[in-house]
Amino acid sequence: MFITKHGLTPLSGTMHPIGSSGGAVTSMFVLAPLRLGDREVEDVRFAVVDVSVAGIAGVLSPHDVFRDARITIDFVNRALEVGPGVAAPPDGMEGFPLLYQARRPHLMVAVDGRDPRPMALDTGADRTRLMGELEALGVPWPRAGETASRSVGGTVKVGKVAGRLAAAAGPVTFVLDSPFVYPKLPVAAPFDLGSFGLLGLDALQGRVVAFDLPHRRIDVSRAVAQRSWPVGSKQELVVSGRDFPEEIVLTEEVTARDAAHVTLDVRWDSGERREHLRLSFEDGEEARRAWLVTRPIEEAWSLTESSPVSISVGQARERLAKVITVFQPRGQGSFDTVQDEGETCGRLTIPSALGGKAAVARIVSCPSSPWRVRAVELEQGGEVVWRLRRRGAS
Repeated sequence: MFITKHGLTPLSGTMHPIGSSGGAVTSMFVLAPLRLGDREVEDVRFAVVDVSVAGIAGVLSPHDVFRDARITIDFVNRALEVGPGVAAPPDGMEGFPLLYQARRPHLMVAVDGRDPRPMALDTGADRTRLMGELEALGVPWPRAGETASRSVGGTVKVGKVAGRLAAAAGPVTFVLDSPFVYPKLPVAAPFDLGSFGLLGLDALQGRVVAFDLPHRRIDVSRAVAQRSWPVGSKQELVVSGRDFPEEIVLTEEVTARDAAHVTLDVRWDSGERREHLRLSFEDGEEARRAWLVTRPIEEAWSLTESSPVSISVGQARERLAKVITVFQPRGQGSFDTVQDEGETCGRLTIPSALGGKAAVARIVSCPSSPWRVRAVELEQGGEVVWRLRRRGAS
């Protein structure tokens, strides 16, 4: 555990319930200094809990630490800034009253035509969570089955909405992408009144959110933005491995786009391994953090012949799989950071299986570029059996 490794001792008599989407847990506290960039805060109160993702030392609530500052979380440029407050919301941002409930910031959000209800603004939640009580205020949402949702409080089975829901906080509109539906979010303590859900990253990606504590205000950008991914942008990927006697150089290039969709040409030519595909899909976080076969392809064409030939999405994935050693993820992954091309990037290490035997997959992803994935590597028995590595991008 992190606190044991660093010699921190929980304070006696500080048992306190903490609520999470997986259930309420009881925690003790430690006091320790915290440094973020050139800022240091003494005696920050940390709750001691087990975090379900290996490699994560803890969860930072900056608005709970820097209480005299404006904390800006930029989901476009992937930046966290701590600075002085500003008297009015900057251009392009909408200001909301700073509503706190059980130490969590809330917005009044209207979901799918329902009247506004308080929802926690959770910048660390990977997906929006909605309570069954909110669903009961209108027509039930169609389900895409159940899924497991992990949090500090444990793993629970929840419903998954089929498709997207429209939501709004005042003039700021959100798209909730397949949010989870809980029968009831747990209440941590008698003073916790609960909420109607958590507004997560599926709604906040492409936005800027600022907690202006001196002025008791939450500012949210009205428009969604993405880093530029223009026509002509391209990258080269080098494929190597046990099943590939010679390296294969694969090129991806943006050949068309509009406000919502992007089209890539993907091609390689190495002996008998030759292919030229055109793939179209909706631009967004899911597309940018994907790679080759995992991209959310909607339409596909083969350009190997003299003129484009429409093919199915399944056929496109089969052709992309020719340059991949297919593996099966097994179990929970771990996360750490690495330096790649002078940038700090995330690395996900995933226990996997290859040919019925244990293997390990590693994916390096850098959020500074629309070409998010820098490398994918598969190791088995101490040997790297397949590797996809970016050689250059523009």
